[in-house]
Amino acid sequence: MSEQSGGNTGGIAMVVIIFVIIGIMVLIGRQQTNYLEKHPVYTTGVITGRTEQGKGERYILYSFKVDTVEYKGRMTMMFCRECKDDCCEVGKEVKVRYAEGDPTNNDLVH
Repeated sequence: MSEQSGGNTGGIAMVVIIFVIIGIMVLIGRQQTNYLEKHPVYTTGVITGRTEQGKGERYILYSFKVDTVEYKGRMTMMFCRECKDDCCEVGKEVKVRYAEGDPTNNDLVH
């Protein structure tokens, strides 16, 4: 009987570890979003393509330059609905917002 309860303890510990990792990831994501919103810098980028990942999640891909260094990003297709897909054609210019001092933290704005 002690072997079974030991197995359950290991399973419970694994679940707790997974929840802690997910919590940390959510916290980091929120901190990045908050910093981006509080310290935005704007530039122009270009739509470079579209992709589908996971369970039908669709994204537009874009790139932009900061101090001659090229950065890439992706945004959900929800962004395209707001402009009726007109702003999401490959080659179109888009407005990119990135966090001051961290261009890897970026998104698109209308």
